[in-house]
Amino acid sequence: MKKDKKTLDDIVYEKLKKAIMLNKFPPNYKLVESEIADILNVSRTPVHTALKLLERDGLLAIIPNKGAFVTKKTYDEIKDAFAVRVEIEKMSVRIASERASHEDIERLEQILEKEKNAYMVKNRAEAYTLGADFHKAIAKITGNKCLYNYVKDIIIKTDIYDVFYILNDPMLEKQYFTPDQHHDILEALRQKDASKSVKAIEEHIKSTEAQLNLISYEGLGNIGELKL
Repeated sequence: MKKDKKTLDDIVYEKLKKAIMLNKFPPNYKLVESEIADILNVSRTPVHTALKLLERDGLLAIIPNKGAFVTKKTYDEIKDAFAVRVEIEKMSVRIASERASHEDIERLEQILEKEKNAYMVKNRAEAYTLGADFHKAIAKITGNKCLYNYVKDIIIKTDIYDVFYILNDPMLEKQYFTPDQHHDILEALRQKDASKSVKAIEEHIKSTEAQLNLISYEGLGNIGELKL
């Protein structure tokens, strides 16, 4: 089955989302449609669409007559988002543990192998992307499209906190256990053990939340680094 070809709207949206998550545009930064369109060599239409989608994701706040600004989350908002994610993903992994095929397990193994390699070469941005892919792949196994979309959306909301407060922390020296925790989840799924799967993913998400440094970033990003 061939994948649908990405539209220009999709490409601009994904490019801007990645730039925000990698702190090219820090909290409160104003995104100007005309500037982005010039840099990406596109019209303002796909940029306008992308900004609307980013607002939907909670990554931007669009204020009439003022512009689009990268949102800055409070600690309470972060806690609320992780509380929702725990419950949604517990449901996801419980159903997946009952339905996962041999091919599904192999696919999850491939994602984790790539994630491990990304951590080994200290490419944490790629590792984060693969980690999100792992969680979304589990949700896809459930066969429940509504659940999959909820998981995908809540991952976007919580991953932005991870990136702002963990990935972009230049002083970070914490030991990361994400690959090990992902393997624990995978093993529980392989055993088709629903209770073990639920426990593993709950511990994983809660430990991720606990790692948040909640550091504010005051420096401006470099819009000139944005390229298609």
